[in-house]
Amino acid sequence: MDFVQNRHDGKRLHKASDFFRDVFDLKPEGVSTVVIYCRVSARNQAEKGNLLNQRRHLEKRLAEIGIDALLRVCERNSGRRSPWDRPGLVKAKKLADRFGVPLVALCRNRFQRGPNANDDANTDTVSQDQWEEWAEFSEGVTFATYLYPDATPREQKTCLMDVARGEGRHIGRPRKIDRDIIQRAIGWHRRGVPKREIARRLNRRDSTIRRWI
Repeated sequence: MDFVQNRHDGKRLHKASDFFRDVFDLKPEGVSTVVIYCRVSARNQAEKGNLLNQRRHLEKRLAEIGIDALLRVCERNSGRRSPWDRPGLVKAKKLADRFGVPLVALCRNRFQRGPNANDDANTDTVSQDQWEEWAEFSEGVTFATYLYPDATPREQKTCLMDVARGEGRHIGRPRKIDRDIIQRAIGWHRRGVPKREIARRLNRRDSTIRRWI
């Protein structure tokens, strides 16, 4: 879980779910369309088709829960930069605001990364100043993620690596389930969602959910 670097001026520690909604919680509220945002940092990631894979994967996952992508915005930029300094993100936010729909990314680090993020060390601490800037930037628009907002940096990296490989490139015995689905189940379990309710949301057997978590 990603908290701010320190507590100061009497302010409480923030976590990602203070600023980002779980996209699964939007469906019961009647949300049926969204704007999606995809981002990679490096040129070689874009050239390998990671942006396209990311977009297709997110569209597929949203369609599975009955949510359509109204518009799509993809960009190559650093998630450590200020949101105001990322033209694609600014554009996506304006479109979501114009059409009155949420703005959705695959996971939280597509929207915001900490200044010293290190996925291998499982750290991606977003600073208090970054969160305060994000609160100002996001005003008026609902931001949501497919992978639960408080997923660990390692969980987010695993999800993105699976997406980067491309959904049609798996070699060997076909996988019956993608790892991001399992991570979502684990995330709900951490938040106190009953196993039976998780099974209902994911259309899986209770025994399958118990095996995962």
